[in-house]
Amino acid sequence: MIKAIVFDMGGVIIHFDENKYYEYLSEQYDINENKIVNAMTPLINRFDRGDITLGLLLDSISKNIGIKIPRKSWNLVFDSNAKIDGKMIALIGALSKNYKIYMLTNVNRSRYFRTNILLKINEKLFDKKFISCYLHMTKPDKRIYQYLLAKTKLMPNETVFIDDSLANINGARAIGMNGIVFKGYDALVSELKRINIL
Repeated sequence: MIKAIVFDMGGVIIHFDENKYYEYLSEQYDINENKIVNAMTPLINRFDRGDITLGLLLDSISKNIGIKIPRKSWNLVFDSNAKIDGKMIALIGALSKNYKIYMLTNVNRSRYFRTNILLKINEKLFDKKFISCYLHMTKPDKRIYQYLLAKTKLMPNETVFIDDSLANINGARAIGMNGIVFKGYDALVSELKRINIL
């Protein structure tokens, strides 16, 4: 029997295209966007795992592309483009009447802070949140799913995990959790009805 539903944050509850940041830097400093992407990509997992700070991330990228990236640009682009999915917030609220609701997300401290303070996600929506940068683990590492299950005292088959990344869903399924790849609100509602969650 399903007892809990676990939600990813970025791409499910909050929508923000990281390419917007690359585009901004490319236009602002007249630098090839691929060069920026190539400089940042190897560092993102370490950043989301909490192994490096925003300052170290931007300093490293700055050295690789030959310009000084101002810290304020990181938040400026996010604050201007990130949007909360109101339908998803309402759906989570409805589901919370019958199920435990958890968040499991790969996110760095800066983005997590901005999400909570500026976008004002209601803390009461979630019984507990599992945030990669504080756990020093990221999806799809099986340890992060096992950690969630241990802390919530749930069996894998008692959970449904919703994420927009197939790799992350496969990571959850590999240890026995049920998984739904998020492809939009309507598709999710249909799938939840199909498995008798709604």
